[in-house]
Amino acid sequence: MYLSAGIPFKELESNFYTIMEDRLIVASTPQDLKKYIDDFQSDQLLKNNENYHNYISTLNDQYNYLFYVAISGYQSKFTGLLQDKANLKLNDRLGWSNYSAFTYQLTSSDAGLISSIYMPVISSYTETSLEQKWQITIDGTLSKEVQWVQTMDKKQTYAFAQDDLNNIYLIDENSTLKWKKSIAQPIVSDVKVVDYYKNGESQLLFNSANNLYLMDLNGNFMPNYPLKLAAEATNGLSLFDYEKDKNYRIFITCINQSVYGYDLGGRPLEGWSPKRVGDCDQKVQHINVQGKDFLFITNKQGYFYFFNRKAELKAQFKDSVGVQYHNPFVFDGNTEYAKNRFVSTDQRGKIKSVFIDGRRMYKSVGNWTENHYFNYANVCDDDKKDYIFLDNNQLMVYKDDSTLAFNYQFNCKINNAPFIFQINEQESLLGVFSEETQQVYLFDRNGALQPGFPIKACANPSFITQNNQKKMLVGTREGKIIYYNL
Repeated sequence: MYLSAGIPFKELESNFYTIMEDRLIVASTPQDLKKYIDDFQSDQLLKNNENYHNYISTLNDQYNYLFYVAISGYQSKFTGLLQDKANLKLNDRLGWSNYSAFTYQLTSSDAGLISSIYMPVISSYTETSLEQKWQITIDGTLSKEVQWVQTMDKKQTYAFAQDDLNNIYLIDENSTLKWKKSIAQPIVSDVKVVDYYKNGESQLLFNSANNLYLMDLNGNFMPNYPLKLAAEATNGLSLFDYEKDKNYRIFITCINQSVYGYDLGGRPLEGWSPKRVGDCDQKVQHINVQGKDFLFITNKQGYFYFFNRKAELKAQFKDSVGVQYHNPFVFDGNTEYAKNRFVSTDQRGKIKSVFIDGRRMYKSVGNWTENHYFNYANVCDDDKKDYIFLDNNQLMVYKDDSTLAFNYQFNCKINNAPFIFQINEQESLLGVFSEETQQVYLFDRNGALQPGFPIKACANPSFITQNNQKKMLVGTREGKIIYYNL
């Protein structure tokens, strides 16, 4: 600094530096440098926050002191800021959730010191992009996702639901209840549509913790079903049709550290019953790269496995000691063989790519807690996939070059992973469900909330695109099933 800026910096000890935009930042310790970087990032977040801009426009033009904090659903953080009477009023029936921020401003003037508190109210008015087609109420309460299912010929669409008493329902697209059945346990998988007889008819395949189910559209079980699993399932089933010839393969990871494979008749697959791969809580994934089939499996101990369809181990390797993966791996395909990879984050939030040739690549775009959620999908207005983080009730989306695309601060607790509505191969929408407020948020590709959201729901919505129409299905805690056009 002395050589570049002269005598004023002769005695300055500045062994650490960084360049941010058009600024050279120097510091005597890494801790001082990190503090500036953190402050800079916080400033950037506020500049991109619509709620912050709405609030800043109401302030006095001049002030001496300003305190600003976004309200994120934790009332206890604010109890010391207001008098008892005000706290009692705001905490009544989730009063804090009606506001987007808390601000305190202190201004010096000729009249003395002027202090003010400003809390922006979240508007209750929203325009809507939702067209409700119908709404029905089932017998029980709902806490699970209601799912669209479509027949093999794409001509019929149904709503499939399970209530909290383990009754399952099939409802046609005109809101008519086809049937209601009772099963022993909650379903833990998506409902898959298959063609058991290869004659164009459709059946529904799903599993609970202890059983595999296959039933026709009239609610009748197919031969050999329900099938009792050899051990308790740790996840929902994976279903693959390698040659698209309806020779289905079913894979289920179980609590005994094994993967079981079945054909659609319920018979064990050769080599797969069981295949020991350690303690797994993620589903088996299938990819086809340049004509080669791979089944990808990872376990809690940090091992990665690539099998072929015959259950022959093609590759196996282990990540660093102590590394854990709480978020599922997402496949990122590429026309170049060596660039095909699976992407997730470890418990520290470091992005890790596992390539099919065994290479691994690491990348970081921030500091995250062990409770963060991660996804990897194209949710921005470009043609590349984006890194999606949800942590401390804040949604952060980074582009492929690690620049922040958009962020959103929720005024409630978020304890569910963000979900993706895949419209087509190039376009997706990003959504988030809050169990605390029983609401679903859906964002457009510029990071703004879709008009009409958030909406009431008991779980993630189910989406389907049919005849260029985006259809959405939600359930509510009270047992209502609602069909919207989006």
